[in-house]
Amino acid sequence: QPEAKRPLSAILRWLDDHNHSSAEVWAEIRRLVVKTMLAAQPALVHTYRQLSSGPNQDHAQACFELLGLDVLLDENLKPWLLEVN
Repeated sequence: QPEAKRPLSAILRWLDDHNHSSAEVWAEIRRLVVKTMLAAQPALVHTYRQLSSGPNQDHAQACFELLGLDVLLDENLKPWLLEVN
């Protein structure tokens, strides 16, 4: 049974090797990521504001959050967001 999770580079290479446009699929994934970040922005701002107020506000400029997005491509190569970690 093939692996369910694959690196993005392997998926893009497979698409190109099978006469699909990896550029178009990547553009759709990028749109999905932008929409997800726009939806998450209020929660991220809230967390940042909590960290930047109070006794540790000097450390707020060093604050960041790393997000990972799990994306599924369906049979039509449409990307679907599975989860954000």
